[in-house]
Amino acid sequence: MSFKIFVMLKFPPLNPHRFTERVVVKKKGKDPRDTVFRMYDKKGNCLGKMEIRPESVENRLHFYSPNSEKYNSLRIRKLISHKKRQGVGTSLINVAKVESFKKFCNGNIHVIASDVYDEKRPPQVFYKKVGFKFGKYEKETEKMVDDYIKDNKPISRTLGESFMYIEKNVDNFGKFAKCLQEAKKMFPDIFHWV
Repeated sequence: MSFKIFVMLKFPPLNPHRFTERVVVKKKGKDPRDTVFRMYDKKGNCLGKMEIRPESVENRLHFYSPNSEKYNSLRIRKLISHKKRQGVGTSLINVAKVESFKKFCNGNIHVIASDVYDEKRPPQVFYKKVGFKFGKYEKETEKMVDDYIKDNKPISRTLGESFMYIEKNVDNFGKFAKCLQEAKKMFPDIFHWV
């Protein structure tokens, strides 16, 4: 007599798929150099919008990076959050950080932050919290923003426009970006995500 032994494998129960709370949609802007990102919630409501453009920054007066006069950087042209203090702006900035590498900007991002539209909540505070630095000539504004963040000390005046940047890798002569672009042409299958 032969007996067949069946072993039943035990697997943990499958969890139901959890849908994401937010979706980011990427499309070309009106200008072919622009890319527009829109963030939606699961009901289809628009939570925010960001418009970006890769640029070669002419930085002779060092408004942005003190380390270079000309380099590639991703410019945030517009950032609008319809839901304040819910992580929408931070999520869009994280998208810009990733996109900066895809657009051959080496992680460099710059923005001109202006409190024209909202003097009570100046965008300089937000950009400083997510890692942006102030330009060379913005020391007074930087001190006011730092005091506001640290001590919740009110900002006594309008801040106007501020040159702000994130600097990861300044490629002074553009050699790194040129090498990546040549590699993209030679190996399009590898660089399909760019």
